[in-house]
Amino acid sequence: MQTRDKLRQVNSKEVADRVIMNLPETAIEFVDAACSAIKPQGGVVHFYSFVRSPETIEKLEQRFSEIVQENGRKATAFLYAKNIRETRTL
Repeated sequence: MQTRDKLRQVNSKEVADRVIMNLPETAIEFVDAACSAIKPQGGVVHFYSFVRSPETIEKLEQRFSEIVQENGRKATAFLYAKNIRETRTL
């Protein structure tokens, strides 16, 4: 069984007030699992991701919102977004 299937099995109960997605390399791939974990009335998703040029935080927020919508939910607000540091090309 794949990791996503395991998460859906565990998270299919819609019981979470918060979901913390603290693996920035792959978090975008698991937004669907976060959507299935959050209570029907809503909750908070702590989403961490790497933003790579030419992508911007705004584009990532839009992509996140689209995935949330595809999963029958709605992202109503982004409470905080911050660029921590830029990666340097050696």
